[in-house]
Amino acid sequence: MLFVNLSLDKIHILWWKDTITLEKKNLERTLPQALKKLYDEKFFDQIFVVNWPGSFTSIRVWTLCLNMLNFLHKNKIKLYNISKIDLYSFFVNQNLLPSKGIIYIWQTKNYWLYDFANQSYEQVTAQEIENNSEKVFLDETFEDNSPNKIKIDFDGKNLLLNFQNKTKNIEIWSIWIKPSNTIEAMYMIKPNIMCK
Repeated sequence: MLFVNLSLDKIHILWWKDTITLEKKNLERTLPQALKKLYDEKFFDQIFVVNWPGSFTSIRVWTLCLNMLNFLHKNKIKLYNISKIDLYSFFVNQNLLPSKGIIYIWQTKNYWLYDFANQSYEQVTAQEIENNSEKVFLDETFEDNSPNKIKIDFDGKNLLLNFQNKTKNIEIWSIWIKPSNTIEAMYMIKPNIMCK
């Protein structure tokens, strides 16, 4: 299984404990090359995707590439799709994370202080984050080395959630998501496309 996290400031593709990181710039060129190379070398038949939030362009490019890859291989790849909010909610419900977190939403210097217990948020800036309680977790995007910063890895079967210098193994199948042959783009807001 391939694990792909589209919701960070850089795209992370994890195969077992190996990570490929792609910059947002030139994604339409680098992504198809990375996926083809990985598929040719590893022949994966499942992809688990954290698909939201992200930029309009990145999400469109990603979904197109994954769907095209599956189409070219006669829909033999099972695609599992989840938003970052739903994934973090799962961790919170399993008591692996506190009920509040600071989450990167692909907008420069803007973050959500997300309350998972109430499914609500307020937008905060990077400067305001320092003033928040230590009872929150920080998204992977943060550059500091705070023990409250989470990191998600993948060992081929389990997600490895690191928080407060402890690593928890979460069997990926315990996150109940039905597979599909295609992935739909998940957007925070609908793209504003004008047609005449």
